[in-house]
Amino acid sequence: MKTIKFPSNTWFTGRNGMSNASGIQITESFEGHLTLVPVTSKGKLANCFIVVHKGSVPEFIASIGPTVPDNKEPVLPTKAEGQPSTYVLFGKEAVNILQTEGFKRLNRTIKADKTSIGFALKEFTQGDTVADILSAADGWDDWAILTPDQYKKLSVL
Repeated sequence: MKTIKFPSNTWFTGRNGMSNASGIQITESFEGHLTLVPVTSKGKLANCFIVVHKGSVPEFIASIGPTVPDNKEPVLPTKAEGQPSTYVLFGKEAVNILQTEGFKRLNRTIKADKTSIGFALKEFTQGDTVADILSAADGWDDWAILTPDQYKKLSVL
């Protein structure tokens, strides 16, 4: 087993939507496969994985290597006006529901009673400053990245 820590946090999409990742754990099974599991920003293993046959590892590495430039951050889907956006959910209880019970449960909980849990939504674009991000996060204990579709669904509630 080997755990690779990323130089900066990135994200992965699992069964509960997008979450922060600080690394990836690689384990070898007795059947000749490698299992890759994202490590969350809280140091826990995610509830998703990729299984790669060991014989395919060189091809796997060759296929992803050139597409990930050094020191480049991934970019989320682009808005109509061309600015990439990152959609963030703030609030410890809301993030906990998202990560443990999934987006559908979070959506139902908020629909049932908007005041039952504290949360905030924020769309960040490339034009936002560090001060904008820190100001939006101020007072919230936790956060999670949302997909554009999840953000849209929650923002109309």
